[in-house]
Amino acid sequence: MRLSPLIATVSWCLASGLAAAADLGPMRGAPPVLADMGRTDWNGFYVGAHGGGGWAKSYGSLSVTSATMAALPGVIPTIDSAATGMHFSGGAFGGLQIGYNWQVGTNLVAGVEGDFSFSSLHGSRTSGGIVPVFGSLFGFNQRIANPFASTLRARVGFTPFASMLVYGTGGLAFGRVRYDSDFWDAANEVEAYRSAAWRVGWTLGGGVEVALGRGWSAKIEYLHTELPGISGVGASLLIDGTYALTQHNSGRLASDTLRAGVNYRFGQVAPAVWTK
Repeated sequence: MRLSPLIATVSWCLASGLAAAADLGPMRGAPPVLADMGRTDWNGFYVGAHGGGGWAKSYGSLSVTSATMAALPGVIPTIDSAATGMHFSGGAFGGLQIGYNWQVGTNLVAGVEGDFSFSSLHGSRTSGGIVPVFGSLFGFNQRIANPFASTLRARVGFTPFASMLVYGTGGLAFGRVRYDSDFWDAANEVEAYRSAAWRVGWTLGGGVEVALGRGWSAKIEYLHTELPGISGVGASLLIDGTYALTQHNSGRLASDTLRAGVNYRFGQVAPAVWTK
């Protein structure tokens, strides 16, 4: 058997294949890999916006403190009881925040934040009954609202992952509280009481913030806030021409809010770069 032509043919094929491979050059289209992301630098000044919803409750009270009409003392307990009770409120809000973070350590961040919100938080309570002495109807319509709210808080958190900040927060709360009360009865005795005041209280909560890159981040946050109530004296004209004085108290306003927001941190760059 003659092997020389076969060996020559195989050698020619191998040489041709190697030459073709050499012409193709290095292999292209290798998948990209994500460069080392490191850790997000939370240090710096930031501004942002937020929005959300909340619910609140307060225990309002009313007491008739002075009246000259002889028959009124027998009526007072019924009037006071009807206008005293729990008020429930709810609504949406939105506003702006500003703050500063300090990257205390690799996994620890401290900061301070202030915010201001416009709010539709409000609620009403309607009550009434029959005047025991006169046997006539009476009624109340009471309303409470918190149209403006602001906080000044410290924030302390840690970073369990490269671009996530989990934090607790607490500090001062400021709010505009408005309380209205309208009384009427079948004898056309009426009282329209109006009051509004800024109140200073406290707030406590926590949240999670995630860095999105190039200075942007998104957060979700829960806050519990308590503001002192407002009080004052109202007067109603009685059918005998005298006045009954009434002590009003809106009660402490305790609210819970859940909000989402975005922040822009100045001087930051994207935390990740795609390379080949």
